[in-house]
Amino acid sequence: MKKINKYTFLPFIIAVGIWQLAYSFEWIPNTLLPSPIGVGNVIVYFVAHKEFWQDVFITLSRVTLAYFFSSICGFLVGLLAGYYKSFNNIYTPLNNFIRYVPVASLIPMLIIVAGTGLSEKILVIFIGTFFQISILIRDDISSVEEGYIDTAKMLGIRKNLKIILRVIIPYRLPYILDILKVGFGWAWSYVLVAEIVGSSNGGLGFKLLQFQRFLKIKEICAYVILIGILGVVFDFAFSVLNKHLFKWRLMHAQ
Repeated sequence: MKKINKYTFLPFIIAVGIWQLAYSFEWIPNTLLPSPIGVGNVIVYFVAHKEFWQDVFITLSRVTLAYFFSSICGFLVGLLAGYYKSFNNIYTPLNNFIRYVPVASLIPMLIIVAGTGLSEKILVIFIGTFFQISILIRDDISSVEEGYIDTAKMLGIRKNLKIILRVIIPYRLPYILDILKVGFGWAWSYVLVAEIVGSSNGGLGFKLLQFQRFLKIKEICAYVILIGILGVVFDFAFSVLNKHLFKWRLMHAQ
């Protein structure tokens, strides 16, 4: 496994140092900015108690279910748009329109339609990730050199479906996994937005809203930091999976 860069933690050390200075010299009132040590103690408390992990499980189950559907649909639509120009000409204008509509602005309507339960959160995540994933996969698929397709046809692979299954997908799959890794980060953000705005039954976003109502600044800071750490863990897991599944990609890059 690749060694950790010696500068990896430097930005975090600098950020904590600035945070401590801001607290010590009260650049921001201490009632609004708790000390790093105080927040660290709260983080240790949360990690040691099951309530935090229950919130993690609730949020993760929501985002996993919704992202499974959005990534499958985004992959299929992006594949079609990247390979078939006629489909791309129809789909891209719609995608360009919807991608610039803020998902948060749709939440009130989604709450009216689907309530504040699981369906609303799935819709928020799906809308927030599907259109982004599909357009990135479209661009990735359309970047396949014509030479690969021409070679496949010379070898007798002439049907479009076989070219897609035997040439395009195997060739671009490592890069598609990178796109899905980025998409999961979006999904993680959108589920928290959905939980903060329209949740009544637990989750990380719902707990953040509770802390805000009672002005628990240390707890808010601790949850935000823990959410960021979880994001880094998920990102690392995607990278490790990509390296193990597609070792040939690393050999090709060398």
